[in-house]
Amino acid sequence: MEDGLKKRIFEDIINFSQSAIFIFDEEDNLAFSNNKGTKLLHYLNLTEENFNLRDVLEDRRFAGLDDVSESFHKEVSIKHKNVSRKYNCSFNKVYNDEFIGSYLLFSEFTTKEKENELQKYELEHDGITDFYNMQAFYKYAEEIVKNSPNTRYLIVYSDIKDFKLINENYGQDVGNEVLFEISNYLRRFASDRTIIGRLEADHFAMCMPQTELDVNELKEHSWIGVKVKDFNLVARNVYGVYVMQKDEKIDIASMCERARMALDCDGLNKKVAFYDDFMRIRQVKERHILRHFASYVKEGKFLVYMQPQFDLKSGKLVSAEALVRLRRTSGITVPDDFVPILEKNGFITEMDYYVWEETARFLRKCLDNKSEVMPISVNVSARDFEKINVNNAFCILTKKYNIPHELIRLEIDEADLAGDERIRRAIAVMRKNGFFVEIDNFSGGYSVLNSLKEMPIDIVKLNVDCIKKNNSESDEITILEGIIRILKNIRMTVIAEGVETKEQQELLMNLGCDIIQGYYHSKPLPMDNFYRMLK
Repeated sequence: MEDGLKKRIFEDIINFSQSAIFIFDEEDNLAFSNNKGTKLLHYLNLTEENFNLRDVLEDRRFAGLDDVSESFHKEVSIKHKNVSRKYNCSFNKVYNDEFIGSYLLFSEFTTKEKENELQKYELEHDGITDFYNMQAFYKYAEEIVKNSPNTRYLIVYSDIKDFKLINENYGQDVGNEVLFEISNYLRRFASDRTIIGRLEADHFAMCMPQTELDVNELKEHSWIGVKVKDFNLVARNVYGVYVMQKDEKIDIASMCERARMALDCDGLNKKVAFYDDFMRIRQVKERHILRHFASYVKEGKFLVYMQPQFDLKSGKLVSAEALVRLRRTSGITVPDDFVPILEKNGFITEMDYYVWEETARFLRKCLDNKSEVMPISVNVSARDFEKINVNNAFCILTKKYNIPHELIRLEIDEADLAGDERIRRAIAVMRKNGFFVEIDNFSGGYSVLNSLKEMPIDIVKLNVDCIKKNNSESDEITILEGIIRILKNIRMTVIAEGVETKEQQELLMNLGCDIIQGYYHSKPLPMDNFYRMLK
């Protein structure tokens, strides 16, 4: 039999062995491990690279392998994640006139009971942090609360802000380091009366007695530092808290959801936020809107209102902004009551597209009936650019209704436009296609003003809250005048929104503003009313 064939047969036999086999060379470096051996190393979070016999002797998890000066066959245990496995271990030195190496064999004989315990442990625990996984946390939190009827418990829900960006920018290994840091901090709370779980990704939860929560300590440890190459990465962890009521009627999963809701509502500002009745009412409203969203669209419950805009010099109606309202049995609902909900839950684009199409249909009606036709601004959110090709959407709509592109203006929030190069590129393409672009909520900050010439926009919309007091001598008005002067110098059209008095209008005219909108001239009008105004 050829030597190569013999070697292949021997390797197959070794790899099919039920024992973990490690072969070391004369310098005690690992030369070979079979499939079982490699699996054992991976279980212990070890790698074959640079692994040697000394690593085995120095690893405290290998109980009973402190001496390999002579060959032996004995029982040893390997402990990992608080679970011990028992093995029959054989060690032999191999000589061929002189010492050429050694081998270790581990044959597990863990009892069936231990195997079941191990399997259960692995099924219930997270592999990275060693905390309970989501289902096990729900189960054991339910038990600990049920078994302590005289103790008021609470749920603490934690979330690492922008964890997704950490993984994307620095890699998963750095992301795992951040998870290790927060898990090491949370571990100090573990006790017979407190359990901890990693629910998913960077979301952790603790079920603990209310008396054991130290809010100030949580706040002090809100920042997590991790060394990344030559700098320190700092991540922020925030907490939401739900305090269980006497005779609690909801399950642990729902409690975690409420604690998470508190975190979403106020966690970033307060670091530790508590769930309250206001959040519960908001949750009910949110669920109702999401549940009925499709029917609202289908039944035309979303109404498009028009906010007229007037030229300051002539006083004439020159344009409008399309706004959305929701008609419910309780009356007409303003955007603040439903737009943030749709935005958070990924439905904003469907609603935005509905408004865009209703606006296009309205413009077509004006053109067909030879009414006065003027540009209308529609809101476009950052989420829209994430979900669809906005340029294609508007090109399709204008073609469908045969509308000149300049009649539809895209209104985009300054924060979305300034903070996303991808959106700026998309907007630049749309301007080339003949669409006009407005920047909303313009702050006038130095960095924005400095880059304004490079931004793909035509119109700037200012919120003039600073002149609510009608104080024409205030510093805020001096700053506003300077901003308007800069905008006019770079040939931007300036719209002021929120104008409520004659005095404000006159002041804005003196400051050089072009167009105003606000309750002084007209509140937002239903589409039919606005159409009659045009005729």
